[in-house]
Amino acid sequence: MMKKINIKKPDFRSIRFKGGAYTAVFSCIAIVLAVVINLVFIKLNITFDLTSKEIYSITDETKEYLKGLEDDITIYYLEPEGKSVDMFDKILEQFGKASDRVKVVVKDPVLYPAFAADYTDSTETNYALIVVNESNGKYRYLAEEDYVIVEYSIDYSTYNYEANTTGLDMEGQIDSAIDYVTSDDMAKIYQVTGHGEEALGEETIKQIEKANMEVESLKLMTVDCVPEDCNVLFIQTPQNDLTEDEAALLKEYLAAGGEAVINLSYMDAYHPNLMGVLGEYGVTLSEGIIIDKGNRMNRNYPAYYFIANVTAAEINQGIYNEKYVVSQGSSAIKTDTSADNLYLTNLLYTSGSAYLKKVDAPTIEKEEGDEEGTFYFGCRIDNTSTETSICVFSGLGLFDDTFANKSSYGNTNLLINSIKALTGSKESSMVIRAIDFTDTDRLSIPSASMALGLAGVLILIPVVILITGIVVVIIRRKRG
Repeated sequence: MMKKINIKKPDFRSIRFKGGAYTAVFSCIAIVLAVVINLVFIKLNITFDLTSKEIYSITDETKEYLKGLEDDITIYYLEPEGKSVDMFDKILEQFGKASDRVKVVVKDPVLYPAFAADYTDSTETNYALIVVNESNGKYRYLAEEDYVIVEYSIDYSTYNYEANTTGLDMEGQIDSAIDYVTSDDMAKIYQVTGHGEEALGEETIKQIEKANMEVESLKLMTVDCVPEDCNVLFIQTPQNDLTEDEAALLKEYLAAGGEAVINLSYMDAYHPNLMGVLGEYGVTLSEGIIIDKGNRMNRNYPAYYFIANVTAAEINQGIYNEKYVVSQGSSAIKTDTSADNLYLTNLLYTSGSAYLKKVDAPTIEKEEGDEEGTFYFGCRIDNTSTETSICVFSGLGLFDDTFANKSSYGNTNLLINSIKALTGSKESSMVIRAIDFTDTDRLSIPSASMALGLAGVLILIPVVILITGIVVVIIRRKRG
């Protein structure tokens, strides 16, 4: 007799079946959503740059700048067919997406060998960029070597030079080119020399020129007046005082509505001729160097290095809450703008726990008698009667090459923004740093910011996951 097989009917109400069903349903929904989202992103041409340095993206500064364009801009890119460079293509694609005013056109120099002849005499035009303002016909030609940073090293085994690509400056150079073709003229800065002034470094000058401004040296003792084409006179940390004649010349230039950026050092407190000119604009300089442990950088730096507090003034656009301005060797600037014709805008200041140390003090620690409080060491003074404007800062090395090519520092931006503000130039003065493929330098993160970030990763995310799990369990129990 055949044994009857007892087949157990499935219990569709069991927790195991419901759990499996939920898993299957949610898995199907997840797969469908992934497919739909992927199709939508492809259709709308949406991409994300997940590289650590966002090398395929353009900055928010550039995007905001492009949105404000009033002229139609065409960027011609001379790329040989079949020899595309993915990074170049993606960056240019971002320019086309950022504004309806910007159009990117790819031209194969093999198919169009004569196209570049209207813009350059060069015969090597592969990967060149030509930025053209369609409204006025103005253009700028950028060869590949203008935006690809190459450094050369010598191989001592063969004594041959080797070329190494160390960075990319495509975004910054295109911004500069667009600014150039949409501007009427270039600002000219005369840098005063002859008193042991700290000269602008090569990299800083490159950033200034990229912002379409020109720098030229000027010895006050050799001229009868400041040149007429001077838009801004720049004086930086002179070791020696101006002569009486030079001070009179500077006073005359400012009284006639001249513009100046003056960066002082602690030594200028002992320079009566220079400080006498600034005194007419309510500016005096305290003796001593600022020590600000409340904003101090990490302990690898000297005690007089600290991160400045930056005000929300218009000059600080693109710096405030976005970049670090590092002070080194600053003194306190004191201002008296009680006169009706003087208007003050503060730019840089310390924490409330800063104090001043005399240069010859035996210790950097705070002692009885040291002046303590919040100190200002960056400001703008406007004289409404003469229409004179000066930006005054205090800091040795405040505008040197240390900060010129680091995207996290705003020192060079501060200088360029100040010059642009004084000349009344439109706000297209942002300077986009090159992408440095070798950069491993990192600014130390204050402990409070680091703790907040760790809290988000180690606490907030797990808590969200835990709460979600509890809610799911409660819902299942109620339904079961």
